[in-house]
Amino acid sequence: MNQEQTKAFIDSEAKRIREIALAAQEAGCKVALYNHGGWYGEPDNQIRLIQAINLPNVGIVYNLHHAHHQLDELEANLKKIQPYLLAINLNGMETKGDQVGKKILPIGQGDRDKEVLKLIGQMDFKGPVGILNHTDLDAKTRLKENLDGLKQLTTQLTP
Repeated sequence: MNQEQTKAFIDSEAKRIREIALAAQEAGCKVALYNHGGWYGEPDNQIRLIQAINLPNVGIVYNLHHAHHQLDELEANLKKIQPYLLAINLNGMETKGDQVGKKILPIGQGDRDKEVLKLIGQMDFKGPVGILNHTDLDAKTRLKENLDGLKQLTTQLTP
């Protein structure tokens, strides 16, 4: 898309999502953009869209399992999205994990997990943090794997 097409797209999407956000606002709810890849998965685009919508109940749920390609820019991206961040979903993060069949990993099994958790901790984020199963595996078993990995890493990061 060229700049003119991008602006038209943002204006169109902002109008569409704004109607949803207004209805949500009346009900006391928030609307969160979900980084599910493509244009919508890029933090800069989500921020431009949120700014165009210009309502206080619109923000971002940042899903790490859709951010493998953003790992090298994660610190900068977290700083950018922090004012809009409603929730963050953790995942084991492997370099190029989405390209090598390791998109969904338990926390603690990725080669970048400690770095990622340290960056999130430095944000001083106070909102909800989620752990998604996102597999056909038993949810209780997978949650335990994630919580065990999270505990191990946070123990290493906490003085």
